[in-house]
Amino acid sequence: MNLAFDVTHLVPQDAAMPHRAHPIEQESIRILRSRVDTSGLSPLVKAVTERLVHTTADPTWAAELIADEESLAAGKRALEAGATIITDTRMVAAGITSRSPELLDPSSDHAGAVVAIGTDIAACHRDFTGAALVIAFPAGFVGALDAKRALVASGVPVLTNRTDRGGFALATAAVNALLYA
Repeated sequence: MNLAFDVTHLVPQDAAMPHRAHPIEQESIRILRSRVDTSGLSPLVKAVTERLVHTTADPTWAAELIADEESLAAGKRALEAGATIITDTRMVAAGITSRSPELLDPSSDHAGAVVAIGTDIAACHRDFTGAALVIAFPAGFVGALDAKRALVASGVPVLTNRTDRGGFALATAAVNALLYA
């Protein structure tokens, strides 16, 4: 089941969302940067990589992400323009750390949307032609890796990883990273 919500009221078109890191978060990022060298990454790839490593407290995520600045920039521009975020679960929607979003009816139109898949392996096989960005982190020993590979091969702008690991927290963290970058 895909749930969609409108983020027009959440993200101003002309500015990134303000985010003031708590001192504990600041210290966590300092520790993260002492363990993972993100200095050579482009700005959005760095923001997303650091957010996912921070979310999981697992530095190995940095090496398994499939991300490029152009795709992430397309997703960020879409969010700033008020694009719809389509999620596969309420857990992903609930984790977006801005004002409480309103859930809308499921949408089959992905044009210009940012799609965040946290658990639904089958969702990776849908046609996301026209989506601004597809964030896909379903986990599982059966089918997750093949689904991610198929999504990458489809040619749509994508953020995912090279292994069978994943989960809704990563999809949520990736959206938040783009909202706050």
